[in-house]
Amino acid sequence: IETYFLVCGGVAAITIVDWLSRSLRRIPKELRDTQATIVDVVELLGHAPCSGWITHSFRRLPGNQIFEMEVATKTLALPRLPPELDGLKIVHFSDLHLYGHMTAEFFAFVVEQANALEPDLIAITGDLMDRARCLPWIGETLGRLRSRHGTYCILGNHDMYLRQTENLLRHLGD
Repeated sequence: IETYFLVCGGVAAITIVDWLSRSLRRIPKELRDTQATIVDVVELLGHAPCSGWITHSFRRLPGNQIFEMEVATKTLALPRLPPELDGLKIVHFSDLHLYGHMTAEFFAFVVEQANALEPDLIAITGDLMDRARCLPWIGETLGRLRSRHGTYCILGNHDMYLRQTENLLRHLGD
């Protein structure tokens, strides 16, 4: 019972610190509007797109949001933005962490959601891969991304941990 209360206290402390850090953050003056929608991937697919008993077990823990995808739309007013870029829609992905516990189907779903936004530009900013066994997923998932002006990617520290940078870059290029 002591362990239970210790764990609950730790989770409560982390939650409070996270809430405070988000609440005290300064809102940029350029931000005009923010809208966020939570997409329940399990509800829409009809099943949990994950593999392994550990992932299936942890997804059932109260408060676990592993299959909730947030789609946040932010409208910015940038005074020095050239008029031809007014209304530019950018989809931004970060920290996908292809590991194998979330299946390729999960990431294909995320890509479908991104494409439905009809972006002008897609930016993928690092930490795509955690396991080399997921490299073949790049073509069947991220390869389906569509935008008017292209998809651009930079690698993150997790991508470097793989020590397969050339292989990853080849898959991304393909």
